Amino acid sequence: MVFMASIERYTLGSGDLRYRVRYRKPDNKQTDKSGFRTKAAAQQWLQEVEVAKRSGMFVTTAAMKTPMRLLINEYLSLSVGLARNTIAQRRSQAQNWVLPKWGDWAVGRVTKQAVEQWVEELRKADAGDETIRKSYQLLVSVMHRAVDQNLINRNPVKGVRMPRTVRNKHPYLTYDDVAELAQHMDPRYRLLVIFLSVTGLRFGEAAALRVESINLSARLVSVDEAVTEVQGVIEFGLPKDHERRTLAYPAFLGEELRAATARLPAGALVFTSPEGHPLRHVTWRRRYWRPAIERLNSARRELAAENGVEARAFPKVTPHDLRHTAASLAVREGASIVGVQRMLGHADAKMTLNTYADLFTSDLTAVATVLNEAALSSNLARVLNGDGLE
Repeated sequence: MVFMASIERYTLGSGDLRYRVRYRKPDNKQTDKSGFRTKAAAQQWLQEVEVAKRSGMFVTTAAMKTPMRLLINEYLSLSVGLARNTIAQRRSQAQNWVLPKWGDWAVGRVTKQAVEQWVEELRKADAGDETIRKSYQLLVSVMHRAVDQNLINRNPVKGVRMPRTVRNKHPYLTYDDVAELAQHMDPRYRLLVIFLSVTGLRFGEAAALRVESINLSARLVSVDEAVTEVQGVIEFGLPKDHERRTLAYPAFLGEELRAATARLPAGALVFTSPEGHPLRHVTWRRRYWRPAIERLNSARRELAAENGVEARAFPKVTPHDLRHTAASLAVREGASIVGVQRMLGHADAKMTLNTYADLFTSDLTAVATVLNEAALSSNLARVLNGDGLE
């Protein structure tokens, strides 16, 4: 006997009428769903179930009750192809922002409206825009996996509007600014500061630079590794986005680099701590970068006092901002977008242009100049001036 889906009426203890749908799941097991207030609502739900069964999108009630905590932790356990630093960041986001809100929810209860409310809660809690964005993206990824596991039939949280981030302009140092900074830096790291300022390497890439990666005769540097610090542990891995690259450095650095590497074996690190260990970004910034900025500003204040003028503070910069400085110095000297992209190791020129659009305003001026010359040789300028067409 073939069991057919059916709808039956029943009465609650209060006397109200309800409707129950009896049907079979894809595994052919019989089940039912009760509580429909009208027969039309029951019929509509049954039609949706039959469509879902035929399309392979059927989801059981039990599946939708799967705890989000389980799904989030499963997602966090995935580590193939990820750097340890990325894994640690994901876990931190989950622990601080995602699990406290969603850990006790059933996956089927999560809605777009609930996520929108969560984003508002994070903003009121003064979570940064980037924190909100990354936490939301983690949640979206978890829900994508839930769809793949047939726990829900669609991702309900896609398309939530994120806070609009106002991108601040990067601080760009001039050659003279870099010279002033290097002058007040601990002598053992003057070359590092100048090297970062004209090559655009990330600090972790420079910290991983080995003697064998520098071709002194061709003035080329191979960027093959980067140093990261994960929970206090130094690790060597591929550069960001796995973008190995080769770049050229200016000739004026040649003799300094030759002297710095002359007595080192091929596999030795070029820039290290005084004890010869790999540089730790946070430690180096605290011990050397900040004191150098303080000495520089102190010298500026003393000179200003002697001359009876107001002291001008040095731009607020971080070691990573030297990468932006390298981009700006290159553009000022006529480097193309593609050239800067290759120097910085960006995935494509679009990323470079989006990051440094303010540096390429001269290109816009050049376009306007060409348009102006073309317009002046046409009838357009005559009409604008009130003259007739020729």
